[in-house]
Amino acid sequence: MPLTTGFIVFHALYFFAQVFFPVLPWTGFLQSDISTLIAFGGIFRGMFDFPILAESALYRFLTAGFVHGDFIHFILNMLCLYMAGGIVEVFFGRLWYVVVYFLAILAGASFSLIFNAPETVSVGASGGIMGLLAANIMMAKFRLYDPKGHLRNAIFRENLSILIPSLLPFIGELTSGHAVDLSAHFGGAIGGSLVAGFIFFVFWPKVDLRPKGKWFSGIIALGLILFAAQGIHILSSQYSVIKKDFLQHNN
Repeated sequence: MPLTTGFIVFHALYFFAQVFFPVLPWTGFLQSDISTLIAFGGIFRGMFDFPILAESALYRFLTAGFVHGDFIHFILNMLCLYMAGGIVEVFFGRLWYVVVYFLAILAGASFSLIFNAPETVSVGASGGIMGLLAANIMMAKFRLYDPKGHLRNAIFRENLSILIPSLLPFIGELTSGHAVDLSAHFGGAIGGSLVAGFIFFVFWPKVDLRPKGKWFSGIIALGLILFAAQGIHILSSQYSVIKKDFLQHNN
């Protein structure tokens, strides 16, 4: 699963960049403060009131999925990404994997912006992971060729056992001890379901073992990757200004 491994390595590098280059000191063990989450790409409705944040606002819908609040948040998400992403990589293929994951992140961030309080900063890969889980459930139910049904049932149950608790209030807080952005979870799950449904309807006949449309998925995947790269570049160029503003405000 090279792409899943690559995603995990990328998220790890991004997380440790937050840890080693914080705007303000940690608020706990490997726990970034709010200003660091914002500087590295977190999203919140009030960002449109600040000119420098508004410049990178569109990119933050995707970069918010690369930021994690603390080590526990990061580890739990990476464990789920390893499980859910590996299945998508095997059955959907790597190009469609990128499309499902990134569009689910965008959907999760959109729901956070719409339904959360204006000052709530949303971060984390969980929206994208919920999208992968939802895509796996739909694939196991409607497309996976498995005459005896053992693999289909196993994938369906395992993914559902993670997705359903992640959509229930308070369950996430009880298991992780941290606030959970349910809006991002619902948005990601809905986004992943819609993308998977589109793939099934347009590119994945029931008689095929994998979806078609490599050219189409390749173009979309490349566009999303370039969009993410551009966002990271803009955030890095804004970092020193944002840090200066936060330090002045803090003092």
